[in-house]
Amino acid sequence: MPSIERSRSTGRQAARWAGVVGALAVVLLAVLGVARSSGPSTRTLRDAPVDRVLIVSVPGLQWQDLDGIETPYLDALLGGRALLSVRTVQARTTTLDGYLTLGAGNRVALTDARDTVAGGEGRCTDVVPAAAAAADDQLSGAEPGALGQALTDAGLTTAVWGGRAAIAALMDTQGCVLSAYTDGSPTAADVAEVADSASVVLVELTGLEAGGTAAERAAALGRIDAALAAITDDPARLSIVLAPSAPEEASEVTVLGVRTSTRALVDATAPTIDGLLSSGTTRRAGYVTMADVAPTVLTALGLDVPSSMNGTEIRLASGTGDRAGETTLADLSDRVAFRDRAVGPVSVVLVVLMSLCGLAGLARRARLARMLAPIVVAYPSVTFLAGLVAAHHLPLDFVVVAVPVVSIAVATVAVASWSRWGRWAPVAVLSTGCWLVLVVDIVSGGRLQINTVLGYTPTIAGRFQGFGNLASGLVVASAIVVALVPFLLNEEQRMAGRDRATTSFRIAVPRRIALGWAAWVGVVTLVVVAAPAFGSDVGGTLAIVPALVLVGLVLAERRVGARRVLLALGAGVAVVVALAAADLARPASSRTHLGRFADRLVSGDGGDVLARKLQGNLAILTSSFWSFVLLGILVLAAVAAWRWRRRLVAATADRTSMRAFLVAAATTGVLGMALNDSGIVVPGIMLAIVVPFLVVCTFPPAARERGG
Repeated sequence: MPSIERSRSTGRQAARWAGVVGALAVVLLAVLGVARSSGPSTRTLRDAPVDRVLIVSVPGLQWQDLDGIETPYLDALLGGRALLSVRTVQARTTTLDGYLTLGAGNRVALTDARDTVAGGEGRCTDVVPAAAAAADDQLSGAEPGALGQALTDAGLTTAVWGGRAAIAALMDTQGCVLSAYTDGSPTAADVAEVADSASVVLVELTGLEAGGTAAERAAALGRIDAALAAITDDPARLSIVLAPSAPEEASEVTVLGVRTSTRALVDATAPTIDGLLSSGTTRRAGYVTMADVAPTVLTALGLDVPSSMNGTEIRLASGTGDRAGETTLADLSDRVAFRDRAVGPVSVVLVVLMSLCGLAGLARRARLARMLAPIVVAYPSVTFLAGLVAAHHLPLDFVVVAVPVVSIAVATVAVASWSRWGRWAPVAVLSTGCWLVLVVDIVSGGRLQINTVLGYTPTIAGRFQGFGNLASGLVVASAIVVALVPFLLNEEQRMAGRDRATTSFRIAVPRRIALGWAAWVGVVTLVVVAAPAFGSDVGGTLAIVPALVLVGLVLAERRVGARRVLLALGAGVAVVVALAAADLARPASSRTHLGRFADRLVSGDGGDVLARKLQGNLAILTSSFWSFVLLGILVLAAVAAWRWRRRLVAATADRTSMRAFLVAAATTGVLGMALNDSGIVVPGIMLAIVVPFLVVCTFPPAARERGG
């Protein structure tokens, strides 16, 4: 009886300790989150509407074109600047798809080759039926022509000078604008005349859409600049320069620039907008999307934004009062392009290393498996940290080789420094490094999340801020290992009497300290994944909360039954609902995608979002050869677990840490696959932590390997 009472007392003390530590972690990260969210306010068009809007469209224009080229008239229209993500639904964005997305304020892409040219006559186009059908199929909720219809309903006029496809940008839901000029190349006088002919005007200037040599593009840019010469500064007009598609309609970023009068977006003493632009969609300085243009136009004119538009108004980003030159954005464009070229080969190397490690374990090649394990764990951290250097200035082949070489070097140091703690220690240390890299990065702004191999990219435009699905999977998988370190140490101490050759260093951690540490790691991970100011990952939150609850039960040596599993799942839903409610209470322009989804759910449109995510999940599964490779690895892992079930049962019989690890990894993997639109990729990337950890914990060194 006394021993039972002491056990209960220890449990109560551990619970209190865990609660205190967890509360401190939440308070600290909440303060950091508020500090990030309450910085200098961004300046928008909402408080100072203009009377007219001019959109200058230059298909194929990129920031690299403007780097070092004299374009004085075009530069005069490029006050606020940003990379423009033209991604719609498909990987390649045609000029027509770009215009349709602009006019809808939402992603639209024609999927039928017959519809790649906008037909019709005069001031109308017949593209609306095909575009509306495509929007329905894509479950985007987009309404082609929503911008033009809103302008028409407000009694404003629209005019287009350019090719027939350009009409799609300002057309109403019937496919028409008030006036269209689709013949000939405009002179400077023509542009000036058309620019003053309606409330909202789009002028298309061509010559860069087909690619070409640097000399050819410079000559075309000179002609485009000359055509803009007669446009003078109009204090009542908002001017927007954009490229609705990249050269040869490739998957790349393009140009967006904004200039307005001193009555909007700027301080009274500033002549124009100067600095990087952002939007509520991206929440990242220097990035906007094509869908953001329509809400910006309507907001500038003092009109309401239709509910079918999921873009948000463009604004001057906080703390970017200095002019962002073409060189900065040109270099950023190069970084985006390099990342997209590097993601394939660098990711393939990781998949190969991970597969070899797992296969070596299955083949009982313990020495090879344990040699590969720390290299695999080090690899993700190296890819993220590569974002701190200008790797895009290096040859691609060099980077593809350098990443695994650096990973081997880091792994070698970890093995040499930490192996004496236990055979699992190097992998645990490297997992801790991965966790710290991701946590510190996201708390400090998430610089390493964008344009890195395992991060996201504006050419896909699924996310611009917070944790991507790959990073979320990695931070959760590594957090599981980090949380279990004290338990691993205690188990190593307990097993030392059985096999004194496994370690030369012993340390025991009191149970309440171990539980407190696990609680602290779990709460910190939950906050950085879930909080809108940090990770803002809904699927990750729904996966991690049940995992934390179940791990807590295992570590507390409580039975994990169906009732408690359901309670754990309910806890995850409750956390997401609370976060959604808090985000929904913020101004619409400041909401994350969670708040915008909650808004659509309240308005009855949430079903389309869920269906689209399910559609994306299934598409990921069938769109890539490597998806099938990951699926094969997961199947092999399941088969191996069944085949070696007795070994696993024996390995976990007296090891709480292993049981907790398997429960947490399985829960987050299954829920992560089911609840994220990246599907199988989430448990696939988790294997970069899970496989090495299982290898080093399941296959102890043979006697001949110990030198004994």
